[in-house]
Amino acid sequence: MGQGDSMILSGESTAKLMGIPYPTDEEADAIEDVEGDEWPARYLELISAPWFHRLWVVQEFVLGRDVVMVVGRRHIPWGQLWAGSVWYKGVEWPWDSAEYTNEDLTGLFMSYNAMCLVRSCRLIDLNTPHGREFHNTVKLLLCGVEMNQANLPMCMVFFCSHGCTVPRDRYFGILGMVDEDDKEKALSLRPDYTSPMRDITMRFWKYALQTDSGGELMLCAGLPGRAEEYPSWIRDLSAPKPLNHIWIGAPLSTAWHAAGGPARTWSVDFSKDDTDQCFVQGYHIDDITDKSPNGASDPFNFVSMTRWMEEAFNFFAGTETSDGDSNALYPLTADPVREAALKVVMDYNKQDTMSPDDKEFEDMLRIGLSLPRVAFSEHAKEETAEEEITGEKLVEEKTTEGETTEEESTEEETIEEKIISEFEDEILTLQELFLRVHKTRGLGYYKTGKGLFALLPKETCVGDSVWILKGCRLPVVLRPSISHRGSHEFVGGGYVYGIMNGEMLEKPQFEWQEVSLR
Repeated sequence: MGQGDSMILSGESTAKLMGIPYPTDEEADAIEDVEGDEWPARYLELISAPWFHRLWVVQEFVLGRDVVMVVGRRHIPWGQLWAGSVWYKGVEWPWDSAEYTNEDLTGLFMSYNAMCLVRSCRLIDLNTPHGREFHNTVKLLLCGVEMNQANLPMCMVFFCSHGCTVPRDRYFGILGMVDEDDKEKALSLRPDYTSPMRDITMRFWKYALQTDSGGELMLCAGLPGRAEEYPSWIRDLSAPKPLNHIWIGAPLSTAWHAAGGPARTWSVDFSKDDTDQCFVQGYHIDDITDKSPNGASDPFNFVSMTRWMEEAFNFFAGTETSDGDSNALYPLTADPVREAALKVVMDYNKQDTMSPDDKEFEDMLRIGLSLPRVAFSEHAKEETAEEEITGEKLVEEKTTEGETTEEESTEEETIEEKIISEFEDEILTLQELFLRVHKTRGLGYYKTGKGLFALLPKETCVGDSVWILKGCRLPVVLRPSISHRGSHEFVGGGYVYGIMNGEMLEKPQFEWQEVSLR
């Protein structure tokens, strides 16, 4: 499930979960690899069909006793189609590239995968070995929360991009998929076509935020893309493409983080006097004092990855101390600051300390630390300059603004060739490093007053504050409310190196405080 070895189902369990035959060793050896982009492009075209993105189809698919996909004259088991898009250990995921945007990943791939995951959660037999293995893996993925406690928040997020004629059906349409123990309390979620849309949204969010996975749901809210009529701790899921304003890659997609402690400790209270106000338990880490002006460039390849790493080294470690001490250490972990900077870019997490992932991470870290030197050394520049003079590769030409010149293109190709040549014996590790950094490229680099390194939503501003919330997996950015003194607005979740595993909770005199959000 893209989270390290501890979240990889065995081949036998995966086949049984999907209801497809598990190949013998001989059959597996006979399977031919698919080269090129034709198959990924065809699969993308298939799941772009409107059928996969209508809410009524989700209901039929998740709740149906049997499901068979009819494509032309072919009958395809739903699990077989699902098997074509999931992650496999040691296999490159064909859509993990700059060609596919955040919108592609949320609106297309998440759609069918979410339908299959929710259907599997409902139908899996926990009395079977593969059922127990799947349940344990999903529980890890849900940060320790039982599936029944994640039902409503999970469905609200998974299916918020599916089309429906009546916007409020975005909420009512998922009720049949939710197993709710508290029947009396669940009456507040019954279909209601007379109350204002805002009332429906507030009702569902307040209910879902009170479940054990409410902290996860909170991370899908925030100021970016917020509708004016809602507080910052709610996202209007009835709006078109509501998740487009959230970076769904790392660290949001990394289940191993636990900055605010176990998810089951999450709690929230709501004001009786002000419907826009809620209270959570928080701890102030520090305030943002510096923001990198540069982000990752597109298309994102080995060269742009290296440039973004170099930006991290320059921004985080470039002015290490006033006397230029290159041996400066990161304040929370005593790591060399360059290593700390790279770990931020790579979304360093608990899984990276566990065997066998720890060895692979050390190899990626070593390569990452040397990449800018390999790519942008003076020797590389001299080679490029010689090619310009001799005219072997470069031809000057005028281009309009925003286009890549042939000279720039050729220089980039030269740098990429140099990177690949340097690490040709470790190309798989280099590719794994690329995938790690690719998942964080949608966020920005920030520093705090205490010298902490952070990867945060690009809407974060100098003066915003970094907090951890009790039971919330990621540290969050809060902004003082202009209209309500003592309250904050929720900006979003991110990454701060050195606090992602609950380290702050172990500090002497640590104490949660009530935080007002609007």
